[in-house]
Amino acid sequence: PQTATVAAEWPTQDSGWSSAAVKEGRANCGQLLKGLDITFERLAPIGGENQCGAPAPIAVSSIAGVGLEPPATVNCDMAYALHQWIKGSVQPAARRHLKTRVATIHNASSYMCRGRNGLRGGKLSEHGKANALDMSGFTFATSGAVAIGKGWGGLLHSIGLSRRGSFLGQIRDDACIHFATVLGPGSDSYHGDHFHVDAIRRKS
Repeated sequence: PQTATVAAEWPTQDSGWSSAAVKEGRANCGQLLKGLDITFERLAPIGGENQCGAPAPIAVSSIAGVGLEPPATVNCDMAYALHQWIKGSVQPAARRHLKTRVATIHNASSYMCRGRNGLRGGKLSEHGKANALDMSGFTFATSGAVAIGKGWGGLLHSIGLSRRGSFLGQIRDDACIHFATVLGPGSDSYHGDHFHVDAIRRKS
């Protein structure tokens, strides 16, 4: 399937990004997303260099037939990673464990200018770079919805008796293939009710 876009052209707007950074970011988007099944709107640059923002952000409303509600404002590296994860893991896991498909991912937070874990004065979160997504739950085509905090399954999941827990466990494990950071229930007190994934670039 071909990439579907809401806005045909990138909007022009003054920003704190150099024209070279904006041009490079938009070219990267064209290369990464070409031919992928992603519905998105091209956005004007947000923020500037050495601060919150992204030179070529997009608002993604659907990936591989899965809606994001509300649409997620991310950069194109993040959109690409989400596409690979949803198409290669999330939908196959839904078919395997729940005999259905994922219809919607509930976006709890995408771009937001803040410190990590919402702490003031802390290191800039990947959310502040449009390079992260928090997901609070999933809606399925034929079997209702599951909230991450309530659907994890606890003891039932640990002994393999929760189908929804098995689904969440598999897609969380598989997310580590596509994202640099994967956090959720059990990671820490900040991620007990949602999944956090981001595409931060690490040295190792």
